[in-house]
Amino acid sequence: MKWAGPFGIAAQLGGTVFVQRSKAEKAKLALNKALKDAKDTKTSLHIFPEGTRHLASLDGVHMLPFKKGAFHMAIDTGFPILPVVISEYNFIDQRHKTFGSSGNQDVTITVLNPIETNEMSKDDIDRLIEDTRNKMVEVFKDKKAQKIASEDNKHIKWE
Repeated sequence: MKWAGPFGIAAQLGGTVFVQRSKAEKAKLALNKALKDAKDTKTSLHIFPEGTRHLASLDGVHMLPFKKGAFHMAIDTGFPILPVVISEYNFIDQRHKTFGSSGNQDVTITVLNPIETNEMSKDDIDRLIEDTRNKMVEVFKDKKAQKIASEDNKHIKWE
């Protein structure tokens, strides 16, 4: 994403923290600094818990397993988790990492209810991850089914 032309530049100017997953110690330091900055400025952190981009259409898996880092951060700070589900999109050319013009270019963003973490401990982390992911997968599947149904209905001719 960092090198994705104007999107990468906009992300950098907007304060995006790019994490090199291959360098765990540097990643941890970068996230801890971002977390401190968020607390100090009373802003939010947006973290993709899968740890990477993923298109369900490529392998049939709706969402990859979630990494624990974001959930540790939420429990450590007492920040609530605000799950955001982004519908599947198929207009990005995976090979060239560019926007194409084929297929439906609609993207639906669904914001779920906040999940409070201020009374949770590290003992709750696995359950928190599972519950959060299950809620998000359910919404993802529902939105995908709605999209398929609406596309099917476009071809129905009413007389």
